This record gives sequence, structure tokens and C-alpha cells, in this order.
Amino acid sequence: MIVEVGGRPDAPLRLPLGADAVERIEAKLKSVAANLDQVREQSISTSFAS
Repeated sequence: MIVEVGGRPDAPLRLPLGADAVERIEAKLKSVAANLDQVREQSISTSFAS
């Protein structure tokens, strides 16, 4: 599987192996999204118009 997926032209940067790895990544992404939601408006307000 590693060789098959790694050899694809669109190979992912990371290849989680196993349900536990997928669950941990999904939990981390959920946590990061929640953090971003807390500061979204403040972050966007700092944009510099060119």
C-alpha cells in the first residue's frame, strides 16, 4: 500500500495507517478548526488590501 500510494502523481503528504491514526488526525483537525473559529473575525480584520 505504501509503495502504491506513494508512487501516485497525487501522492498525499501523509498516509495515516489504521483507524486509530485516522481518528487522531480527525480529532486534531477538529481542534484546529475550533481554534480558528474563535479568532476568525480578528484574523480576517488584519488583512492588508493591496
